[in-house]
Amino acid sequence: MFAFLYLGGIGDVKNNFVNRIPEEIVGVGAENFGVIVLHPVEALVFEVKISTIAGAVAVLPFMAYYAWPALRDRGFVRGRRQVVFGWVAALLAGLLGGLALGYTVIAPAVISWLVSDALAAGMVISYRISNFAWLVFFTTVGIGFLANIPILMILLNTTGVSYQAMRSRWREVTVALMLAAALFTPADVFTMFLVTIPMMAAYGVGLLILWVMTLGGRRNLAEPTVDLTR
Repeated sequence: MFAFLYLGGIGDVKNNFVNRIPEEIVGVGAENFGVIVLHPVEALVFEVKISTIAGAVAVLPFMAYYAWPALRDRGFVRGRRQVVFGWVAALLAGLLGGLALGYTVIAPAVISWLVSDALAAGMVISYRISNFAWLVFFTTVGIGFLANIPILMILLNTTGVSYQAMRSRWREVTVALMLAAALFTPADVFTMFLVTIPMMAAYGVGLLILWVMTLGGRRNLAEPTVDLTR
């Protein structure tokens, strides 16, 4: 991922995405719209952060696969280790679905609205490459991550994490999401809250779905275990 972005991929993504903005919006003031790099380090920092996120996402299935037996012995999860493959398939489907929706619908609509509003006021727009790239990321891949939050909560419930536990631990989840947003997004408070609020909204949607699926928390989706020692 880093090699792709460093060798010109970030420019390819920028050009491909700008071309998806309706021509009637950008074409009217093309000379007043551009994406600039104030310093080479600015793009480099973005590439490092995106590569770190991609690496973490790629490693998580392997970590879960090898940690599953120990987690099962300690009662944190249930079922066979092959369940990891089902988890990966479900999360990958949510990620790809959100990515497709964000890249084709949500992101162009958001960028088009921002650009058209500024051009209508006669402004000259010069997006910094890091801000533009993060905006593209949050409105494309970010939609996939948001879709995966309710999916992950359902999967966790099937392993024994109760609805009551998820509901009572929402404060800890909020702090963890804010910490992750501070580490993996541009270093400003506004962006941290701009990322955390949609993620907490997705967490709330997951709680609502689980409330329906668990009949208000009266039952869980986890299969009953059999005591083999008897």
